[in-house]
Amino acid sequence: LSSGLYALAHVLGVAAALRVWGSLPAVFAAYLLANVLYAVFAFRLSLRCLRPRFQIRRSVLAPLLKVAAPIGVGTLFVTLNTRADVFLLAWLQSDTAVGLYSAAFRFYDLGAVLAVIVATPLFPIFAELATRDRAALKRLYVRIHEWLAILLLPVALLTPLVSSDVMALAFGDRFRPAGPVLDALAWAAV
Repeated sequence: LSSGLYALAHVLGVAAALRVWGSLPAVFAAYLLANVLYAVFAFRLSLRCLRPRFQIRRSVLAPLLKVAAPIGVGTLFVTLNTRADVFLLAWLQSDTAVGLYSAAFRFYDLGAVLAVIVATPLFPIFAELATRDRAALKRLYVRIHEWLAILLLPVALLTPLVSSDVMALAFGDRFRPAGPVLDALAWAAV
């Protein structure tokens, strides 16, 4: 129920923001409002099932904040860093340029998701090797990067031959001009 209401609030809010104001800040505000409404609704709904005792224990909170604060700040900077290009492009170019870039960037994002899916099961192996045999960890790390280069280099070399067609196939002919953006992003992935 709460997820359905979140989706409805999100879609209606973004549609209203686009229709009434038609700007990126309005869409952002609608997205933020939908998330706040969802959080409030989910919290109120959870109170029906649970009766938590809210008490702040500094002895527990201080060590948690000590560990979580750098992670939170790092996540904020990573988020800003990964989307700074879109904000900069929106400031310097047209909405069309942002749309073309964002469509091509979806392939880059897909590559990042695949990298996480492949790398996540390796973390326990890396952790064990880090404590047991650092030389083996270094060899494994180098070997993985060599294989990635062997796999990704041909992709980057061949992307310019098919990028415009791939963009047209994925998003329609209006996105064919995003081919050169995909070419550049293929090299960024390497």
